[in-house]
Amino acid sequence: MSADGRGGSVAGVPVVSELDLPTFDYTDPAVRGERFHTAMAEVQTKGWLAQGPFGYIVLDHQAAEFFLRSRDATFPGLRIAELFELEAGALREQIEQPREPRAVPASRAAVSTGDAHLSPGAV
Repeated sequence: MSADGRGGSVAGVPVVSELDLPTFDYTDPAVRGERFHTAMAEVQTKGWLAQGPFGYIVLDHQAAEFFLRSRDATFPGLRIAELFELEAGALREQIEQPREPRAVPASRAAVSTGDAHLSPGAV
């Protein structure tokens, strides 16, 4: 369902909450060590985006890097870096740089798993 409660899409792209995404529960205590890597590899075969217990998980490295580096996205980048224990390096330094809050235009905020024009590498 869209933000206005009617369901649908933005510029012909389905709302992410209406996509049939694979799920990945990284909070499951059984999903640790090698089991984590096996489960992650399995869910990655189903696409670059998954539903997690607290939101969505970007599974593709390039796509994740794009979202972490994007100055156009509004999200808790530093908190994400902390969750992944990203404590030093160029990516951490870039995330820590002060940013002006910016709204993401609807056309850029749309996420699609089937449109090549909106794939992580094309955005």
